[in-house]
Amino acid sequence: EEEEEEEEELVGKKRGTPAGKQAPQQSAGKQQKTPAKPTPTSAAKSTPSAAKTTPTSAAKSSPMTSPRAREVPADLKAKVKKVMVGHATGIKGSDFPREWEKVHGKASTIKDAFTKCGFKKMSEFVKACDDVVRVEEKGGGNITYFPKGK
Repeated sequence: EEEEEEEEELVGKKRGTPAGKQAPQQSAGKQQKTPAKPTPTSAAKSTPSAAKTTPTSAAKSSPMTSPRAREVPADLKAKVKKVMVGHATGIKGSDFPREWEKVHGKASTIKDAFTKCGFKKMSEFVKACDDVVRVEEKGGGNITYFPKGK
């Protein structure tokens, strides 16, 4: 009962070291139990060329991406061009997936197309089709895609 009363008094207060035990001592050379996450600067310090090779080595690990800028295959560029036909005034970025489905059917989604090429975002995919589409970013996240005139 006495221990319970003592515990009630100590609620919300910082506890000290239990009787009969010593507080652990931190030495300057002691390592942490959980190592810190490596930072890009620490990786760069290990080898001089690590900073140059780190971004490309991460890209090489995925079979869908290449170390250089991703290329969109000609057949997908043709599909993008087909969507843009008849939209001389442009297509809002938010409307592009709907227009894609109108032209290519629900079985072929824009997401399937851009992930197949290794893109994470539709906007990156469409921007990579720069010989077919002109992109205007209006600010506030508003993007409009225009067919590229020849």
